[in-house]
Amino acid sequence: MHRLKLFVTGCLLSIISSAVFSADLYYGFRFGFSRFDTGISNTTGTARLEENDFGFKLLTGIPLSHNTAIEAFYTDYGEATLGGHAGDTFTLNDSTFNFIDNDSELSSGLTAFGLNAVYNYSFSQSQALLVKLGIMRWENNFKIQSPFNTLGSTENDLDLYWSLGLEQKLGKSLALIFEYETVETEDIDLTSVAVTFAVKF
Repeated sequence: MHRLKLFVTGCLLSIISSAVFSADLYYGFRFGFSRFDTGISNTTGTARLEENDFGFKLLTGIPLSHNTAIEAFYTDYGEATLGGHAGDTFTLNDSTFNFIDNDSELSSGLTAFGLNAVYNYSFSQSQALLVKLGIMRWENNFKIQSPFNTLGSTENDLDLYWSLGLEQKLGKSLALIFEYETVETEDIDLTSVAVTFAVKF
C-alpha cells in the first residue's frame, strides 16, 4: 500500500508539473455532511455519541483535456464527539472504558489536504458523471476535555481516497456538483455527501 501511495503521488505531481501553466483554472467551494465511523459502541448512562457533522472543502483544478483534470484541495470534515459523566461507559476496539469526571467530552476532528485526478463522463451538454481518485495528507486532532483538565494529541498520515459526483452546469463558467466521498484512515473512517459550487476563469 505504501508503494501505491507513492506511485499515485508521483503521477499526480508529474501531471501538475506539465500543466501548471494552463490558463483554464477553476475553483470550488464545497459544503456538506460528514458521517464518522469511530468504532465506539455500547454507550451507557448519559453518554452521548455524535458521529455526524458538517464540513467544507476549498479546491482549485487544472483541466488536462475535455474530460480529465487534476485538483488540489484542503478539507475540514468536522468532528465526532462523545460526551458523558462519571460512571458512564463505552466500548472501543473490544475494550470497555468509563468516564471518571462529570461533563467530560472526547472529540476527534479530521482535516486533510491533497491532490486528486478527475475523470468527467458527459451524458448531456449540461450533466456529467465525475470520478475522482487521489491521495490526501490527513490530520486527526484528538482531544479529551473535562472541568479539571484538557488533553490532546494529533496523528497524521497519507491515504488514498475516492469520490463519485454528478455535475450540473449552470452556464459556461458555473457548475454545481453533488458528490459522495469516502475516506479510510488508521483510526477513523468517514463518508461525506456534499455540494460543490465551481467557477471557471
